[in-house]
Amino acid sequence: MSHKKLVFNCLEDCLKSNSRVVAQTARVLLDAKRSMTVSEIAELTQSSKAYVGESLRTIRLEKFAYICGWKKVGVHAMVALYIKGDGKDVPREPNPRAKIYRTKELQYMLATTRKEINLAKRFNDINKALVPVRDMKQQRVVNQRYLEHVQGIR
Repeated sequence: MSHKKLVFNCLEDCLKSNSRVVAQTARVLLDAKRSMTVSEIAELTQSSKAYVGESLRTIRLEKFAYICGWKKVGVHAMVALYIKGDGKDVPREPNPRAKIYRTKELQYMLATTRKEINLAKRFNDINKALVPVRDMKQQRVVNQRYLEHVQGIR
């Protein structure tokens, strides 16, 4: 199916489309007594879901069909229900499990951060207890001895 914009005045004009899938999709929408999913329309038109989805997108841009609701399929997936008319699309509701997951993920990140902060405080306390406070001159002497030690290892 081409990506050029098709111009129609009404859904019946879609029946005369050069695109077989657009014409068949329009026929199914005109004859439908209820809302339908892309899969159901694809099954009736014997076309692929991709082509039917593209033709529905074209028909929706012309405001001859709209999403009237959402149907849950499987555990997490939601599919759009299409119906003929010039209505406003119903927005998809967010998955409630996604919010729970994001909350748990955030709690884990905060707990991990707290653990790291507590560990850093503990190491800092150990460091203060084991390493004496030195002025700049004393620290240079210690650094020099350390470098001589490291070079001797090589």
